[in-house]
Amino acid sequence: GELYRWSGDSTQPIRLYTDCTPSEQIVSDISLSSDGRMAYLTEPQSVTDIIQQFGAAGGPLPGNIRICDGKSLTALATQPDNFSYFDADVPDVAIARGQPMWSPDGTALAWTAFDLSSGALTLEIYNATGDGEIISTPLELPEFMGPIAPPYITWGNNGIYLFHATLDQETFAFLEYVFLYDG
Repeated sequence: GELYRWSGDSTQPIRLYTDCTPSEQIVSDISLSSDGRMAYLTEPQSVTDIIQQFGAAGGPLPGNIRICDGKSLTALATQPDNFSYFDADVPDVAIARGQPMWSPDGTALAWTAFDLSSGALTLEIYNATGDGEIISTPLELPEFMGPIAPPYITWGNNGIYLFHATLDQETFAFLEYVFLYDG
């Protein structure tokens, strides 16, 4: 959950990368842009506390998207103001997010999101060079094998590849899909 940096000089120590280490636990791989910015998924502290107290839950967990340019850390996509998760008295109001991925040219960042309260599954694309707008595109995928979760994506030169797996309802064969979103 912490980031460290090293100059490459064997005489120098590895140091905590304080400019890019968030207060929340990092729960995804780091996605690097072509110009060196980092993007990753963090877990809200209350979710980390719940997991430590009760163990891992089945299904997707709420997550936040963070970007670091090497000097400052930005919260790009966070939980709703009325965030609630795993509270017996209140329905879940949270957004689970998949690992963010930079476009090959570093001008955009994409991730998938699942809104636990509305059931909406979306592909989110952040314009990193313009106005910083996040465009949300609804996803309609074949039925999930288990709980609905934000699908894994990767970004190639011809678009965003979205990976999804399910079972054939008649044969019960395992089916894997790769969808291409080309904008």
